Amino acid sequence: MKKLLSLFLVLAVVFSTVATFSAEEKAFDGYIYMTVERNTLGQGFVQEPIKVGYYEGESLADITERMLGDRSTFTGTVSSSYYLAGIKDGGEPENWSKDNIPEDIKKALGDEIGDRTESDKLGEFDYSSYSGWMFTVDNKGIDVGAGGVSYADKADTTHYTNGSVVRLQYTVYGYGEDVGISWGMMSFDTTNKFVDRSKLISYVADINEENAQSEYGTAYTDAVNLLTQWNVTEEQIDNAVKALDEAKEEKEFDGYVYMTVERNTLGQGFVQEPIKVGYYKGDSLAVITERMLGDRSTYEGKVDSSYYLQGIVDGGEPENWSKDNIPTDIKNALGDDIKGRAESDKLKANDYSTYGGWMCTLDNKGTDVGSGDVTYADKADTTHYTDGSVIRLQYSLYGYGEDIGISYGYYKFDTTNKFADRSDLIKYIADINDNNEQDEYGTAYTDAVKLLNTWNVTEEEINSAIKALDATQEDTHNVEWAGAMNNFKDGNQVTDTKVVKNNPEEKWSYELNRTKGSWGTYYAGQSVIVDDYLYATGAGSLHKVDTKTGKGETVAVAGSTSFYYDYVAYGDGMIFVSTSNDIEAFDIDTLQSLGKVKGTFSQYHPMQYYKGYLVCNGNIYKVNKNSDNVLTQVGEGTIGSDSFNWSQGVFANNYYYVVATNDIYCVDYKTNTIKYQYKFDENRTTTYNIGGELAYDSTTDYLYWGSYKQKNLHAVKLDDKGDFDKETYKSATISQETVCAPVVYNNRIYVAGQGGTIDVINGNPDDSNFMSTIYTTNKIGMKIQSNPILSTGYEEETGNVYIYVQSYNAPGNIYYLEDNANSTSGELKQLSNLSTTSTAAYAYEQIAIDDEGQIYFFNEEGYLYCYGEKHIHNYTYETLLNGKHIKTCDGCGESEEEFCTFENNKCIYCGVERSKYIYGDINQDGEVNVQDTTLLQKYATKLAELNDVQKECAKFDDMENITVKSATKIQKYIANPELDTLIGASFYMYSK
Repeated sequence: MKKLLSLFLVLAVVFSTVATFSAEEKAFDGYIYMTVERNTLGQGFVQEPIKVGYYEGESLADITERMLGDRSTFTGTVSSSYYLAGIKDGGEPENWSKDNIPEDIKKALGDEIGDRTESDKLGEFDYSSYSGWMFTVDNKGIDVGAGGVSYADKADTTHYTNGSVVRLQYTVYGYGEDVGISWGMMSFDTTNKFVDRSKLISYVADINEENAQSEYGTAYTDAVNLLTQWNVTEEQIDNAVKALDEAKEEKEFDGYVYMTVERNTLGQGFVQEPIKVGYYKGDSLAVITERMLGDRSTYEGKVDSSYYLQGIVDGGEPENWSKDNIPTDIKNALGDDIKGRAESDKLKANDYSTYGGWMCTLDNKGTDVGSGDVTYADKADTTHYTDGSVIRLQYSLYGYGEDIGISYGYYKFDTTNKFADRSDLIKYIADINDNNEQDEYGTAYTDAVKLLNTWNVTEEEINSAIKALDATQEDTHNVEWAGAMNNFKDGNQVTDTKVVKNNPEEKWSYELNRTKGSWGTYYAGQSVIVDDYLYATGAGSLHKVDTKTGKGETVAVAGSTSFYYDYVAYGDGMIFVSTSNDIEAFDIDTLQSLGKVKGTFSQYHPMQYYKGYLVCNGNIYKVNKNSDNVLTQVGEGTIGSDSFNWSQGVFANNYYYVVATNDIYCVDYKTNTIKYQYKFDENRTTTYNIGGELAYDSTTDYLYWGSYKQKNLHAVKLDDKGDFDKETYKSATISQETVCAPVVYNNRIYVAGQGGTIDVINGNPDDSNFMSTIYTTNKIGMKIQSNPILSTGYEEETGNVYIYVQSYNAPGNIYYLEDNANSTSGELKQLSNLSTTSTAAYAYEQIAIDDEGQIYFFNEEGYLYCYGEKHIHNYTYETLLNGKHIKTCDGCGESEEEFCTFENNKCIYCGVERSKYIYGDINQDGEVNVQDTTLLQKYATKLAELNDVQKECAKFDDMENITVKSATKIQKYIANPELDTLIGASFYMYSK
């Protein structure tokens, strides 16, 4: 056997040199695909399709031994006279018999079918005298031994190349006749046998490399089963590849690149405007290009290393186009060498000039290899794309790429101030196109596309276009409170605002609703605060209330708004109001109705706005203020078939996560497609058992939610794809049921609920006590059904955070918990002086907070209240102080101006008289400083006298006697002039 193989198979002894570097010292130069097959015996694979790395100095013997490891037995050495004698294969498969040998091979062998020499190894002369291991490279036998097969740019019978398919096949008959290698010594019927299965082998190997077998389902298992068959048809191979392709289309892409197809050198603009195209990490750029072009392309070779894009169907020359539209620099370079097209509707190589053809740039650089050899890597270069790469297919007219910034040095072309990188603008436009948001960007979008249609643009023009696009999306409104979960990053209710916590006082009250509802009280809805105005519903109207003065205006809404749970939301300069049958949009400034959408809603269904999308009761709407249809439903129907009562979700990782009756959903809100669904308790049967709201902790990637019918807190981590990592799911028992959203901060979870307490839970997933209760607060009388709010505003000063909740007993019963990372107990304390009623009221309305830390809430008499820190107002209006303006704490409520406007020492708007005094300026030098405290102390100890004006400036809090305490108040102000109050919370002082 060895002698024959030496004569016919090896043909020549080729000595290979061993590479001088270690495999661990550098990355592989490329990869080939390999299999180890026993199909001639009906025993299937020893090694399923696999990718194996190589270095260009290695022989096929080197690579084979790297793949086989200690499974191989060979003679010679890897560098000299290598001969693969046997492979450990684990023995014959269970229940295998010689009947499994393919019929054609059994007939050729006749009675010459023996057994193995070693039970766990398959070697030469097993089963027959013709048997042994043979190599094929890209479906052809090799003309030398494996040690003589080396790397080359193109594969043949003595060379492998990047992406070659190498099959180690066990031959039983004819020294290779039964695997498609014939030496002409023995007859064997090869009709319809030995079709090329390389494409299917490489496909399966890539799937194995990605460990993505389950994602391809039966298409993968069917393909592997087919490859274990000795004889298959070309049709079977093609069908298997097609089935994998179809499964791949259903599989989520590994990432996206941005692509264009441009004819700017001709002045003909885009064939394909900027677009996002998905890729799998095993794809070459040729594969991605064909995915994008579809049937518009004409190419030579295959979609592999031989790929050459010859032409693209582009619909022909634009109307009224002429050669005069070709940029002048290109026309000058071409001279008279400007021709026409070969085909009217297709742009092909050599059209218009002998240099004409399609070329590719990758992140503004030419590629060093063909598209079939450009592959994925974590970092892009001239042979690799990566996630987010910008790939431009551009038609070159001159110099084989000189006119698009690719130079081979053969032709002269003036590149001064040309070929600025337009990648960022291409990405921007592609994202807008992907989201179908062109109308929202208006002329900034059309101008940007027009710019990209231009052959030569400057970096300044690109940057200006990006700034113009950015400017269209800037919300000039100051959103102080966007409505419950919308108000906070990641939907976790944490704010850095210093919320009132000591001695609050009523600033104003506003009559929101005096129409008694079916429950015997006066309903009011939820609220948002934008630009110092609070928006809420009540008595069938949308109210717009000035938070400075408590004065408001109303506008009627289309549906019924007479319930506790009426929701409003803010987005894109609009206020959205949900009623029983409609969602209506109003202009935030004019309160003009901009349109509405009919649907099945109720007052139990929160609304949430995020980046141009509105979600309510499982329905998703695209928002476009500039369209006749402000709200356009995305997809068909609601998310799943579940109930979304009281359910508010969170937007994270480019998805929307929401809890329904028994499931938690991950939704692509741009398409209303459920990406992932997690039924975390398959056996649960309680209806509306969650009724809950999610919180997302971006520091740990955990989602948290409670249960309305069980005393449980649930948690699950999101994986890198945004899916639910079911192995991390954890449920813990807490002291109460809850419909409130958990609040997560600094590895602590705060859960308020039906028991009228707050459970403080360990929120550190790395702690063995994760999800265990640290402590439970005192009970405040009745349950809590509005979401808690955590303020970090005082943490830097005191080390504590404050969690605010509202009792279900009556609005105005607001409590706060003071807590820090080391607290093991805590008490809910009531804010004093807040209006309440004696009626047991159903206070579900979410308290709201503005930028100044003031609290807004409703009571059951239908009034809206604003509470802030207590101050005694002393109206000291505009006075000149060292060139600065002073105004009072309230300013001028009747004017839109920041300061009163005085004529004859009286405000023309509100009539308040101008004060002639600067309180605290005792010595009348125009400043409040330590000299004033010294003079006050001397006066209090009878060491100095004050005149009447000085005495007036020293009378704080309207007190009759001036004491040393007055000097102390001034000292406190001087020590901390950043405080709003001047001198012991008596006066306000603002500089302009």
